[in-house]
Amino acid sequence: MMKRAFALILTLTLLLTMLALPAAQADNYATATVKGGWLRLREGASNSAKTISAYFTGTTVTILGQSGAWYNVLTPDGKVGYMHSGYLTINGAISGSEPGESTTGVVKSANGKPVRLRSGPSVQYTIIASYNVGTPLTVLNVGADWSKVRINGRVGYMMNEFINFAPGSAVGGYTAYVVSANGRGVVLRSGPSKDDEVLATYQVGQVVTVLSYGSTWCKVRVNGLDGYMMSEFLSTVKPEVSEPNYGTAYTAYVTSQNGKGVRMRMGAGKIFPTVATYSVGTKVTVLEYGATWCKIRVGSNTGYMMTEFLTTKAPSMVGSVAINLTTVQPGDTLKATVSPANVSVSIAWINDKGVTLGYGSAYTVQESDVGRRIRASVTGTGATSGTAVSSWATVKESYVSRVYLLKSVTISDTTPIVGQTLTATLSPAGATATISWFRDNGVFVGSGSTYKVKAADEGYRLYAWADGTGNTSGEATSERTSAVAPAAPSTIVLQGVGISNMSPRVGDTLKAELSPKNTTASFTWRSSAGHILGYGDTYTVAADDVGNSIYVYANGTGATSGSVVSSLTAQVQAKVDTTVRIDSVILSSTSPVVGQTLYAAVAPSAASATFTWLRDDDKILSTTSSYTVQPDDVGHTLYVWADGANGTFGSATSKITAPVAEK
Repeated sequence: MMKRAFALILTLTLLLTMLALPAAQADNYATATVKGGWLRLREGASNSAKTISAYFTGTTVTILGQSGAWYNVLTPDGKVGYMHSGYLTINGAISGSEPGESTTGVVKSANGKPVRLRSGPSVQYTIIASYNVGTPLTVLNVGADWSKVRINGRVGYMMNEFINFAPGSAVGGYTAYVVSANGRGVVLRSGPSKDDEVLATYQVGQVVTVLSYGSTWCKVRVNGLDGYMMSEFLSTVKPEVSEPNYGTAYTAYVTSQNGKGVRMRMGAGKIFPTVATYSVGTKVTVLEYGATWCKIRVGSNTGYMMTEFLTTKAPSMVGSVAINLTTVQPGDTLKATVSPANVSVSIAWINDKGVTLGYGSAYTVQESDVGRRIRASVTGTGATSGTAVSSWATVKESYVSRVYLLKSVTISDTTPIVGQTLTATLSPAGATATISWFRDNGVFVGSGSTYKVKAADEGYRLYAWADGTGNTSGEATSERTSAVAPAAPSTIVLQGVGISNMSPRVGDTLKAELSPKNTTASFTWRSSAGHILGYGDTYTVAADDVGNSIYVYANGTGATSGSVVSSLTAQVQAKVDTTVRIDSVILSSTSPVVGQTLYAAVAPSAASATFTWLRDDDKILSTTSSYTVQPDDVGHTLYVWADGANGTFGSATSKITAPVAEK
């Protein structure tokens, strides 16, 4: 009975594996790559056939058949239809045989043990086989952590850390698409931080190559330009993008993130000469729209400008800028107020010699400014255009420029927490003083220009007292901080998110599972068709999801940082209607001989089942509905196990045959 129970468990495991795998039978067909732009997938082999979807240049499809100048193809998101051969580059033979391949790697292992080949890109998938170190393999598709490979005719997935890739192979790179919840463009930066330089902005649907994956930032390549993009704005599922329908011509405006002018070129490429450079906010007429370049007209000039630098929204304009003081002395702070308040601008402080003194909304007057005049100069950036300058502020020499009179002392942060270092700043700049730190109960806690908040300070308010030294006279006391708070808990970074059921059916409730388990996050459920399905840590599969795969996006909350995306589930299946039960399974013969083919049939005839052939309870011989007796079976008994499938429930075991005889 224990052996039969093991056989039953193994049978169920095999069944779940078959349900979890997508339509991978296409491995034995040739593939093709879309070229020439945005190619339509049609329901039939004709230009008049209805459009199912459309795909970017670089999309790889699987060829299922051919009809004249059209190929019947399977797309990466599971759609089947027809594409015209003139816009496809064939990657292998179309006969149904395997495309020409060469060995592109070998199995490796740090401990020398065999490495497992699995049926999917996760340790949750079943093991197909194990291979020794040094076994040659062919890399079919490279992912961030797992690669799809072929070894001795078997196709499966192996972790990249166990593959020694051949020189020149595409390890570490995979195709992804730019996505954005609000539909706006996504910036490419020079480094993995929002403080790094903006290199370019790309629209939703832009194809990128991911060179290195991270939970928050990915290193990517876009049309030969390398940089960093936030992981939440990248997806391996191509979003549904429709080109704007602007008719023959429409009005747009020049825009740029850094506020600099944008070039009009003679052709649609950076290799073409510049016709003219136009400032942010310039009104243009778009004659022809393109995903990367637009043909435009400005006045009498006609040329091309990159689409990312054009917007149909009229830009905001800088109105004016005012400063808070008209007469100042060293140590005073000038502040600029821009009107209207919601515009995006850069502010420079300039003296009457044209020298730029500093940038930002405020400037502290220096002794070197005595005798000069200073004003603020404002330039629009991003979607704001225009410039403005303030009135002049005159810098006068004063007693402070020779002997400092201490005006004030301020603390860098008025909402301190335990462990934080506070800094005291004197005014005017250049003044010197001894600085003492106190709690609001009068207890002295330290001296110096900085103070590290202690656990004993928790619940008390802090302040600094400064007493002038050297050529500085006077004293000053800072404002009191708010009550010291306990140290903030250390953040936890999300490592991954999984889905409780990777082979969903209509009506199943899927649960998001975070790693590590002590993290918290918000969840967004999506389908491979690009639709948002719902929010929260669970999602109940709907009838509209049939044929699509599901994945979940998790974004850290509270003390949890980072964001992660789960793997795609298998395609959603219709709800199982368990109305038929298996009564029995019958063998075509119970006196087998070597070479004879045995057949299994279930009753009633409407029942559907999966089959497992066993020898002496302990060896699985086959999982099909028939089995041809082998010489190794001589002297052994055989039987078959049938388990309900596709709407059939229950299971049954056939009679045990007589010992297999020689032919």
